[in-house]
Amino acid sequence: TLVGAIVGNALGDPRRYGLDAAAAAAFCALLWPRLRSWDTVAVAAVAMVIAASLSPFVPAGVPVLVAALAALLTLVIRRSRRVGEAAR
Repeated sequence: TLVGAIVGNALGDPRRYGLDAAAAAAFCALLWPRLRSWDTVAVAAVAMVIAASLSPFVPAGVPVLVAALAALLTLVIRRSRRVGEAAR
């Protein structure tokens, strides 16, 4: 951690090297293997549209939180429907 803090400060502005997008790229790399069905692809696409459309209007971080809440709400609705269908 100490070496990272020292070297990180020595590098300067991470946007200069394109490192500001590294966290988003790492997140996409972690998410990609989870997209195995059309349902998960659809939820990811809706969350992406929500985050992208909110980005110009709200503070940083809020679009991601709203998109995550939308994805979670979709999961809860889908699971409650499956439980309802199984009970029939």
